[in-house]
Amino acid sequence: MKQLFLLAALSLSAVTAQADTFDPTTNTLTMDSVIVGDQKYFNVVVRIDQFTVLGVGSSVPIGGVNEICGTENFTIDKFNAIQSGMSIDQINQTIGCKFDPGSAVRTGGLVNYHWMNATGGNVQFISVFFDESSLKVTAAMGNQFKSSAGF
Repeated sequence: MKQLFLLAALSLSAVTAQADTFDPTTNTLTMDSVIVGDQKYFNVVVRIDQFTVLGVGSSVPIGGVNEICGTENFTIDKFNAIQSGMSIDQINQTIGCKFDPGSAVRTGGLVNYHWMNATGGNVQFISVFFDESSLKVTAAMGNQFKSSAGF
């Protein structure tokens, strides 16, 4: 009887796990449902690298993106997660802070945005090229579409 119960439990957990998805470009895990205490949440999206809840019940962020970038926003993992085709909002979510709107430099159909932190004499930044018409990450010269410094 115990073996039958274990087999049933394992098959049920396999069915539940199929609804969960992980997006490595944004480090987000989307789960069908999560129970916390006596509360059940549906369509939960969490960012794995920061354990930040990105949305509950929809894809609309409910937090996790700071207005100002800090040292914690600049890591090689976050830089590597930025991929061609991403939007500005996706990069804001990936890095965890908003780009500097005054940093836009437009050249020949491309626009270059920067995410920056300058504290204690140390400057950290991530610079990304976007197609000016779609505002999606695109290669500027050859395969280059992003650069960084300070971390």
